[in-house]
Amino acid sequence: MEVGSSSFRDVLPAAQRHSGTRGILHELLDQLCAEPPSGSAFLLAAVPVATVEPTRLLQALPHEPAVFWSPAPHEAVCGVGAAARIEATGPDRFAEVRRSLDALWASMEASPLAADAIPWPRALGGFSFQPGSANTDGWKELGDAVFLLPRWTYLQSNETSWLLAVRDRRRGEADLRRLASELDHIIDTLERDEPPGAETGGPALQGAAHPGPMDSEPTPEDWEQQVASILDAIHQGAVEKVVTARSVTVALARESSPSALLDALQIHDAASTRFAIRCARTAFLGATPERLVRKEGDEVSTEALAGTRDRGNDEALLASGKDLREHAFVVSAIQAALEPFCHRLDVTSQPELHTLPHLVHLKSPVRGELRPETHVLDLVEALHPTPAVGGVPRAAALAWIDDHETTARGWYAAPFGWVDRDGNGDFCVAIRCALVNSDTAQLFAGAGIVEGSESGQEFAETEWKLRTLRSAVTRLQTKPV
Repeated sequence: MEVGSSSFRDVLPAAQRHSGTRGILHELLDQLCAEPPSGSAFLLAAVPVATVEPTRLLQALPHEPAVFWSPAPHEAVCGVGAAARIEATGPDRFAEVRRSLDALWASMEASPLAADAIPWPRALGGFSFQPGSANTDGWKELGDAVFLLPRWTYLQSNETSWLLAVRDRRRGEADLRRLASELDHIIDTLERDEPPGAETGGPALQGAAHPGPMDSEPTPEDWEQQVASILDAIHQGAVEKVVTARSVTVALARESSPSALLDALQIHDAASTRFAIRCARTAFLGATPERLVRKEGDEVSTEALAGTRDRGNDEALLASGKDLREHAFVVSAIQAALEPFCHRLDVTSQPELHTLPHLVHLKSPVRGELRPETHVLDLVEALHPTPAVGGVPRAAALAWIDDHETTARGWYAAPFGWVDRDGNGDFCVAIRCALVNSDTAQLFAGAGIVEGSESGQEFAETEWKLRTLRSAVTRLQTKPV
């Protein structure tokens, strides 16, 4: 059989040819059998599908690489399998990823059998906080930068949903047979009546009847010394602000799928962006309130998010000189980073309150009109790390973090998001997050130290920030099996 001139039904076993939903979705693979006019390496097919909980796709192929992005309850991108994996290392990683993505998009075209207005896939992934900060055993599957172009993407926007497939034509008929086999698992999972998160057996998330003991790094005593060291550096004029991080490690027992924790995070904090990447037995995921940057055409949007209180202390936050100073550092840095790319940039003059289930933050929205040919990764590189997760001055703060922090940040507080073929994209700051390896989950939080900071108050702030993930893990662990 000559691939490209045949129907999908020629490579699908007769027992697998179904009518109804399966018959409709088989049209997708018929699209993938068509010969593209230009002979591109990658061929895109897409069909509209019923709307389901997007995390279900993660359960369909639990041992495949996966990515997930959901900024709102009815908007999501969930991808499984890797049609292409892009990696980059070192200080030029942003430019390397962009060049690789440009080449990838240039080698892809839509099937001639597809509808005219099908959506295109997105590459999803992220970066480490700094080059080398993921060079530890726990983070080794991710490294300095990883982006995946999924073989399968469930794309949901409001009430419209699509299933996209990407075929690597260089693999010939073998790739068609693989797609056919995977499609069976995908349809079974999407059509299942049981609630999302009920399936067990995934490779990268564990659960237990009760949370295991938590090991904290640094310890409360070491944290006090760490804050004192930053305040000394501030008094000496070496820095004005440093964001220092801590983590707690939870011992876990019962195996479960990553989708369960993402579903639990939505219940606890639907206003935040849920994100995840799964590579081998490592998963990095979370629900972050902080956007780094969004580019759509010539419009750019972001926000300064810094200054935190527990819920109920809203007015105290607005009146806090310490928090207002910390917030002003972030606003100023974002403005300076974006101005070279913009014809126009509008920054909110006074911060507003951004409320979450357990916390309230100071937030200042930023909007602008971009100059031509600006790529979203240009903006990501210029902005990261903002003073909300690094410090002021940037170089001095990062040097302090490198010299003093004992916790490997990996991808904590780093950019995570998606990029499309037009250079548009949306990136968050990966906070309120966890690194899951085998039988442990490492939860991360940080606090910005400025003049006037108190060690005990800053430690309490990290406890507030850890609460969402702790609550989600507890809910998962106490859920009946």
